[in-house]
Amino acid sequence: MPQARSTKYPTLKLVRLGVSFKGGKAEVTAKQAAALRRLSPRFGITVEGGGLADAADKPLDKRTVAQLDEYAKEHGIDLGDAKTKAEMIAVIEKASEARSADEGTTPSGADS
Repeated sequence: MPQARSTKYPTLKLVRLGVSFKGGKAEVTAKQAAALRRLSPRFGITVEGGGLADAADKPLDKRTVAQLDEYAKEHGIDLGDAKTKAEMIAVIEKASEARSADEGTTPSGADS
């Protein structure tokens, strides 16, 4: 299971993501790890481990079509009619942007 660390806010609670740090550490799911990796560096959060979650560090354009398909499934993204790598990346990026906006990235207990 991936581990997340918050060096800046050791008791940070990200309500919409369902993540609470205790002593600067939190165990998270692969989906939560991916969301945490998209947060601004100002939160001081790093994510380690988790097998497939580690692939989240690999840029989308460096992944194979099969890896993009697996990433989409892991994150509940419907690729629709996207077949090519470029089409899949466009759908994933659009869904990720929409999800980030829906989840909100303002944690409780952190400076705004």
